[in-house]
Parts: sequence; structure tokens; C-alpha cells
Amino acid sequence: MAAVLAMGPRAPLGPGLALRALGWVGLALLVHGCWRGWHPGEAPRSASARDPVDGSRRMAGAAAVGMVGLLAAAVVVPPIESGDVWSYAMYGRIVAVHHASPYRHLPDEYPRDPFLTRMDAVYHHTPSRYGPLFSAAAGGVAAAAHGNPLATRLLFQGLAALAALACAVVAWRKTSSIAAVALVALNPFTVLAVANGGHNDVFVGLALLGAVVLVARRPALAGAVLGAAVLVKATAVLALAGLAAWLLYRRHRAGAALFAGAAALVVLVGGALGGGASILTPLRQARLEVSKASIWHWLDRALIQRYVHQHHGLVTARLWAGREVSAVAGVAVLGTAAALLLAGRRADRDGAGAATAPVLAYLLLGAYVLPWYAVWVLPTLVAGARRRLALAVVVLAALFQMAELPGRRGPGGAPVPVTPWLHHLQSGALYLAVPVVEAAVAAALIGAAVAAARRSSPSRPGPDPAAWGRVFSQVSGR
Repeated sequence: MAAVLAMGPRAPLGPGLALRALGWVGLALLVHGCWRGWHPGEAPRSASARDPVDGSRRMAGAAAVGMVGLLAAAVVVPPIESGDVWSYAMYGRIVAVHHASPYRHLPDEYPRDPFLTRMDAVYHHTPSRYGPLFSAAAGGVAAAAHGNPLATRLLFQGLAALAALACAVVAWRKTSSIAAVALVALNPFTVLAVANGGHNDVFVGLALLGAVVLVARRPALAGAVLGAAVLVKATAVLALAGLAAWLLYRRHRAGAALFAGAAALVVLVGGALGGGASILTPLRQARLEVSKASIWHWLDRALIQRYVHQHHGLVTARLWAGREVSAVAGVAVLGTAAALLLAGRRADRDGAGAATAPVLAYLLLGAYVLPWYAVWVLPTLVAGARRRLALAVVVLAALFQMAELPGRRGPGGAPVPVTPWLHHLQSGALYLAVPVVEAAVAAALIGAAVAAARRSSPSRPGPDPAAWGRVFSQVSGR
């Protein structure tokens, strides 16, 4: 990972893929060596026969130094895998410098703004798709940076790195496991895609983890935290609904009311201050998009081809196909989320399953997914010791990261050609593997949920399966 950061954003595709693969192998070896100590509340075990305590301390110290050092280096180096940080900056400047709404005004309305050329041209005609809380924070960053690109970049990347570090600290306090810390913050995904990219998705992951920690004792505060996450990215509403259902099933009606009331208050007040109904307009547009790594990508392409053959224009074909795929994906996500929540309503003792199940359903079955979305659920799965499910998300993130890795850019931003076999490996094999893994994990979760529901049916004799625990004992390896 340090070598990738040293090469910077102009690194060739081949060495970039090789070094990331080597980093993932190193993470696998580290997790395998510390796997036996990954249990909530237990001290990590060491392979050192002479002095296990001293060996554990040395390993923990080495992991902490590596994590902090790599996150710091990720902040210093310009973004390698994604230029979203400049989109954040431009939307923040619309708020702080141009005193306008990023939901009603487009970046290309400000052609003289120096940050417009740094922003990906695809988003020049797109309003902000981020919540009003993040838009306000981006405006604060833009105001604090005073138009300095370096200061702007460092602030966005530094905040993302601090959030990733906070997730790792909470995971350590919950599990006392070096493997858990490594999966959260000592891996190529978090260091390169999240921290170096400055992505705001890590704030959603931190908020979800914090809400799970707080919900049992302080439901109102947990609701406010998740409400703030919704004002960063709207997908956090899935976790909010899952935790509210969990509180109701636990017959904690007062807690559920406090949780839902605090969340609703934060969302409504934040939405009203941020622009009212205008903040929903970009989301209506975004819901019609289908990303290449979605399991619905091939359906989307088939529908586009069908509409084109029916003599419709390409723009119209994409719009209609997006509507149909979005509807199918929405039904699949909601149905899967409901099935997992119903299956796990009895044995989910800390709310981690209820919070992550709906978000995980979107990550696996949503129409538009990107590599850094995995950080929404990874910290909570790791802190809850859902080992195998966390590893499945990490494998998905690894494949996704390497499939999305951009190649070297020449003058004017034109891509530099790569060897054909390398191009086929990345755009073919790796991208094919992403939806396959998504479908496999989704099928395993749904199958385990259905099996648990059948065993708990009154018409079938047998012991109660304690569904959520049985589901994750089979799928996540708790």
C-alpha cells in the first residue's frame, strides 16, 4: 500500500493491480494469523509460546503504527482511485463562495470557478446527490480552505481518515482483535479507496456503528446519529428502519419512540434548512442509474438494446430501462431486507444485524453500487464479530476496487492504452466476479433466512432456531 501511494495517481495499471493484490494477500495472512482471537470482549491470542501477552502487544503495536502511518500517507498523497473529492469541493463552493443551493444550481453555471476544471466532467451538469448536512460540511471546508486546492483536498481526506480511524478504535474496543482492526482500517480498500479518496461514505459507516453501540442505552442519541447519517447519504434510512423495527420487536416501545422521534426531528429540520423538497430532486434522477458492478447491469443492457431495436432513441431507452431496473432492484432490496429482519428478530441481541441487514441488501442487490459503499456495513459487521460475512464484504470490496481501478492518464486526461490481456482481466474477469460474489452472498443470506423461518414454523416440530444467530452462525461465522 505504501508503494501504491508512493507511485501516486499516474501509476501504470499493471503494477497498480499487482501491488493491490499483494496488499490483499498480506491482509489475508494477517487475519488468518489473528483469527482465533477475534471474539468480542476477549484479549487477542498470540502465536508466541514464550510470552503470549508480549507477542500480542508487539503485534497490536505494529498494527497501530501501520494503520496510522498508512492513513496519514493516504491523506498526503493526491487521490489515486477517484476524483470525488473535487466534486465535494465544487458543491461546497457553490454553498460557501457562490451562496447558492447545490440542489438547484449546477456546477457548470460557474464556469470561472477554478475548481470546475478539477471536477470530473461527468458531474458538471449534475446537482449534488449528497445530503444537506454533508453539503453544509463541504461548504465549511470550502470556506476554511479559502480557495486553496491543497488545503481543500487535505481537509476532505483528513476527515475521512479520522473517521476510518475512529471505526477501527471502536472495533478494537468491541473485539480486542487485531484481525478486526486490520479488516476495518489496515487494508487497501480503506487506505486507498476511502481515506485517500476522501469519500464521505465512511461517515455513514461510523454513524451506523455508533448508533448500534448507543441504541440499547441511549435510543434518542442513536436516532439522532442515524438521522445525521441520512443527511449525508439517503441510504442510511435503511439502517434507521432496521433498528426501529428491532426496538419494537424487543418491546422497547418507549425507546423505539425516542429513537424514531429523534431521527425524524434531525432529518426534517436538516432537510428544511438544507433546501426542502429540492434536496430530493437529484435522488429521483440518480435512482434511474445502473452501475456496471450491479447484478442488474446485464438486465439494464438487454432492456436498452430492446428499446433501441424498437426505434427509440438511446437517451429514451436508457431512461425507460433505468426505470424498470430500478423498480426490480427496489423490490429485491426491500424483500431481502424484510426477510433478513424477520429471520433475525429473535436472536439479534445488540441490533447490529437489524442495522446492517437492510443496508447489506442494498449493497448486494441495489441498482447502483460503488466500491466504497462497502464501508457502510464493514465496521459494524466486524465490531459485531460477524466474521465470515465481514470477510465476504471484504472480498467483494477487493474485487470491486481492482475492477474500478483507473489506468494511467495521458495529456488532456486521455487514457493510456494497456495490453489486451490486462484490459480483459480487469474489465472482464474482475467485473464479472463482482456481481457473482454479490449474488452468491445474497443467495446464502436468503437461503439461511428461509431455512430458519421454516424451522421456527409452528407446523414443524423441533427446537426454536433463534433465527438471527443461526443465520449468522452459518453465513457470518459468529
